[in-house]
Amino acid sequence: MKYKGLNDNKVTVLANISNGLIGKARKRGSISQENISKLLLTFEDLNPDWLLTGRGSMLLFQEEKDGDEVEKLEKRIKELEQDKDFLQRYNKNLEEKILFLKKEVASVVVCCKDVVKD
Repeated sequence: MKYKGLNDNKVTVLANISNGLIGKARKRGSISQENISKLLLTFEDLNPDWLLTGRGSMLLFQEEKDGDEVEKLEKRIKELEQDKDFLQRYNKNLEEKILFLKKEVASVVVCCKDVVKD
């Protein structure tokens, strides 16, 4: 219900079941077959196995959606790994430039000292 943004009252109204039935069913731990049928007919994406046993995904096709998400995440991981490789190469290049510039600065400092002595 939270998934769809519904409270107990909205579910009972939409499924055309008795007001307060959801709360009572929670307390008892059971619900009639007729009311289960009404819930499943109203919420067609609800997985009957999950509703009756608690096993599997709450929603039908949830596993397919999860599979799509996994593919997207794997693709994103690959992209990030490529970005990481590029940035590591770029960073190495910058470190080499820094080393070169430090040597240049040291050379200029030595040159300047010689000029100041003269």
